Amino acid sequence: MNDYDSIIASCGNIISSYVYDQKFPMFGFGIELKSDISIFKWFNLNEQSYPEIHTIEEIRKVYRNQTPKINLFRPTLLSFVLKKSILMFNQEHNYKKYHIMMILTDGQIEDMNETK
Repeated sequence: MNDYDSIIASCGNIISSYVYDQKFPMFGFGIELKSDISIFKWFNLNEQSYPEIHTIEEIRKVYRNQTPKINLFRPTLLSFVLKKSILMFNQEHNYKKYHIMMILTDGQIEDMNETK
């Protein structure tokens, strides 16, 4: 278990008790696939048409399965991720819902001003 896997387990177990439907959308961003030279800014990490994963253990499994397939890619642009997430959440049209977003990065945010 690496640090990211440990964080997913620790935070996920706390957050999961607040999620009534146990559905967790999981996305990848800013990577390149080892099997391709394409750069993906945003994609469903489970490689399905719908990004939701149903348990924290399943999130960890997807993370462990996908990690060997990717190369970390710079720059880390969080403003893109935040804007995309806001659009996705706003499409739900349920403004009484709370959203908790966990972003795991290497800590090198290249667009800090835009992200703020």
